[in-house]
Amino acid sequence: MRPRAVGRGMERHGRGVGVPALRRHADRIVSELVAEYGRADCIRRRWPCAPDAYDRLRETYDSVGVVGGAGALVTDAGGRTLLVRYDGGTEWSDPGTGRRPGESMAECATRAVREDVGVECTVTDLAQVHLLYADDDTGRTPMPRPFALFAARHDSGEPRPVGADVAEARWWEGLPEELRYGELGELL
Repeated sequence: MRPRAVGRGMERHGRGVGVPALRRHADRIVSELVAEYGRADCIRRRWPCAPDAYDRLRETYDSVGVVGGAGALVTDAGGRTLLVRYDGGTEWSDPGTGRRPGESMAECATRAVREDVGVECTVTDLAQVHLLYADDDTGRTPMPRPFALFAARHDSGEPRPVGADVAEARWWEGLPEELRYGELGELL
């Protein structure tokens, strides 16, 4: 990946970038999604994390120039929604994963569904954008981690846990009692 052009006071990835560069990266992602989908319901919230998780987020951006991820709320022809439960958790959520260099957010979401639950889907719309601010309570400035949630149509396959950290995957006609985040319930 070739370095992006930099202006005065801006740094390239791979050279110890800081929070301002990550904020610009997150802003660019939101702007691109708005340009493509015409709008973005943006949810901003604090993401309490351990100092090593904060450091890994920064190191990921430093090394590959990409942070964040995407997921999809997949609906089948009968109106059921596909949700997953990850190892160690009791809450249900959309299948989601981290974005790879050169991958669009929509491509990331469809890959997450395929790799986590073995289902093929087509992204139909942008549902929400979550700007999760990693905060490790050490006094460092919270660092943004964008996550795009898409609405998607089921194309083929029956859900089954195929991802290494997926404990359970299934179709839901209603809402499960335990959701990973409240905003998900607003969409279902």
